[in-house]
Amino acid sequence: MRLRPVVESDHDYLYRLAMQPEVGFRWRTQGSSPNPVSFVETLWRDVLVQFISESVATGEPVGLVTCFAANMREGWAHVALVADPRWAHTGVVMSPMTLLLNYVFTLWNFRKLYMESAHYNYMNISSGEGRLFHEEGKLKDHMFHNGRYWDLHVLAIYRKDWDKNKDRALGLALPRRAAAR
Repeated sequence: MRLRPVVESDHDYLYRLAMQPEVGFRWRTQGSSPNPVSFVETLWRDVLVQFISESVATGEPVGLVTCFAANMREGWAHVALVADPRWAHTGVVMSPMTLLLNYVFTLWNFRKLYMESAHYNYMNISSGEGRLFHEEGKLKDHMFHNGRYWDLHVLAIYRKDWDKNKDRALGLALPRRAAAR
């Protein structure tokens, strides 16, 4: 996996990705289908940095990682990822997130980066709690999906934990880097 800047020619791919039923409800548009012009405006609203994640082998896009709603004064921002359903639940999408975290913590002096996870997704990453991230809050029955309400976990990745774990995380995200040591 690698990250590359989002360019105008990606807008159609991202719009189609956002309109897929498996993805749309997770996107900023929350399942609505905005017109393509409005979608592009929404795509860039409040974004500090975002990248297309793609396969190094094929150049095929896998999804989008983004850092947004940055509060430079208080030292925090939000991060999120959205993946093509073909890659969901493969573990592949964690590499682009790792690369984004490294990019953001390297370029800016954030104390922590927030991410949110619905409980049905949180179960897949919960083993990292306390080591890779910390739960700072849980909004009970906050999100409606697939006929029921789900808790929303508010998670934070602290810089001190990132600094301690980044070499291992980057070694997993960039296997060639680990082999070169």
